[in-house]
Amino acid sequence: MVDLEVGEIESLMKDDNGWVGEISTGKGRSRIYKRLRGEESEKLKEGMKVGLLPGTFDIMNSYTTKEFSHYEMTKSPAVSFNEIGGLKSVKQELINSIILPMLNPDDYAKYGERSRRILMYGPPGCGKTMCAKALASALPNCEFVKIGAGELFSMWLGESERNVRMIFKTANDRLEDGENDYGVIFFDEIDALAQERGMYTGSSGAPERVTGQLLDILDGFYALHPHLTVIGATNRLHLIDSAFRARFDKILEVTKADKDASLSIAHIYVQKMPIDRYLIKEKGGEAEARAYLANAIVKYMYEDRYVETEIGRIKREDTVTGRFIAQVFNYARDKALEERTLLILKRGKISDKTMRQMWDDEGMAEILDVESRMDELQKRYKQVEEIGVRMGHLKEGFDKFVPRRAEEMIALGYEVMPEEDTGMHY
Repeated sequence: MVDLEVGEIESLMKDDNGWVGEISTGKGRSRIYKRLRGEESEKLKEGMKVGLLPGTFDIMNSYTTKEFSHYEMTKSPAVSFNEIGGLKSVKQELINSIILPMLNPDDYAKYGERSRRILMYGPPGCGKTMCAKALASALPNCEFVKIGAGELFSMWLGESERNVRMIFKTANDRLEDGENDYGVIFFDEIDALAQERGMYTGSSGAPERVTGQLLDILDGFYALHPHLTVIGATNRLHLIDSAFRARFDKILEVTKADKDASLSIAHIYVQKMPIDRYLIKEKGGEAEARAYLANAIVKYMYEDRYVETEIGRIKREDTVTGRFIAQVFNYARDKALEERTLLILKRGKISDKTMRQMWDDEGMAEILDVESRMDELQKRYKQVEEIGVRMGHLKEGFDKFVPRRAEEMIALGYEVMPEEDTGMHY
């Protein structure tokens, strides 16, 4: 009985005499090169763990590991282009670059290769991820893999670069095997992965090695499947290595939503929530009430005012992004559903005795100030279903979140308003 040493197949190479496996053991040794037996060459794959006999390093066992377990990986992420307000030019570019060549492969193969490497940049919360997911959802049987910097970097020498290789290899293999028809690899905050080389001389060198590995892959050193699309997203285009930027076929600016785009986004979100009965009655119908809420909250957001924070001030309209609009509408929806649930509790309509007992034992009614809030609700609404989103909910959500949103935008350097010169300097 002996303890096997654990190794990992780095690469498989073939010569005239058969297959050779390049194996690393993680112990600072030079890599081991082993001639593979017939059954081993069929069973072993790159990235697979193996058990090695000490001394001779014969391969005694092999172990399969699940790749991508710590990445966001979904089949058709269920996001439609129709659900994205504004960003018409970005959606047009994605359709022109990826979808049209698939509809007319003969002409594009003859007259020009389609763009499979796309870099999107712009302020946070403006829809870069949503656009990438919408593209993956539009493609049939498409796998969407979202990767962040923290999921790639490893403390072990060479591991970060291997992670990059395995992402592309696994996506390629699944396309080759017919498991997927299309694939989209989305690198979020890619500036953290592909920083300008030479900027961080005191680091371990992992960022520069990862940048080099990405350069090799995007430059064609590794053959990518024709149905595999690579998309990068960044808030800070200037931090990305210049050579790396040049490897992308298209660089698209995803701009912050203007007033018209914000209206489009608001009209999408308002369709997904219950509306207050009295508002419907006041506006003459449910459709009219929804349109009123969308128009009114956008008008409120774009008032000619400034948001004051501890680190500066910014125009109110400059805080508005698609993600922020979604946050405001989600807050309003949650407030309406909270009121519905509290009224159900007040009227004793909770059938689950265990949940009701937990509610009473933990004193949750006091935490949520149920008694002081229920008087008005009981007077106003006869049925729980009459409670829905009101303009007050939306304004409350905006006022609650806008200071923090303003600080984020100022910290990132977007549309900062200079402080007035008072003549006093410290």
